[in-house]
Amino acid sequence: MSNKSYEYATKVLAGEIVAPKQVKQACRNSLEEFDVLQKQEDYPYFWNEEIEQLIDIIIQQLET
Repeated sequence: MSNKSYEYATKVLAGEIVAPKQVKQACRNSLEEFDVLQKQEDYPYFWNEEIEQLIDIIIQQLET
C-alpha cells in the first residue's frame, strides 16, 4: 500500500514510531475508518486513490 498516512499509523501502532497516547488513539481511529467504516454501505466517506495521486503530484511540484 502506498498510502503514507496508513503506513505511518501502522508503524505507530506497531511501536516502530514513538508517539504519545493521543497520537496512537488518532492512528487507531484512522485505521478503523480506513479498514472498516468506509466499507460499510451507509458510510458517507471513502478514500479516493486517484485524488491521493493527484495531491502527491501537486506536492512534489511545489517542493521543486
